Amino acid sequence: MSSLPPALLCKNRVVRYLGAGLLSLLVVASLLPLRFKVLLHTEGTWHDTFHVILFSGISLVLLATARENRKRFFRLALLVFAGLLIEFLEDFLYHSGMEWHDVLVNTVAAVAAWPFFLTWQRLTSAPGSA
Repeated sequence: MSSLPPALLCKNRVVRYLGAGLLSLLVVASLLPLRFKVLLHTEGTWHDTFHVILFSGISLVLLATARENRKRFFRLALLVFAGLLIEFLEDFLYHSGMEWHDVLVNTVAAVAAWPFFLTWQRLTSAPGSA
């Protein structure tokens, strides 16, 4: 199985749709009332795991679809801000208290994806093109 070089991912609509879908899933799942979150098992034992999977996955897609490190940094900053905004909205809508632990998990998951992306980029780049 061959992997797409990073330059092709920037143009790949499927990857962009995947990113938009993951971001939409994140917003919808985050703003669900608590009774639905309990039914979907997004609270409790798996809560942090879902945060890590979604934020690192979205981060990887955002990193893969940008061509410059400046744009990658800006996209990561926006993702971290979106996570913070979602937590504020949850507190505002449901009066559940600000979940700073979730903000920290979201930020660490988003930022930790960058070294994985850089490693993947180096492993998949053509020899002599770096």
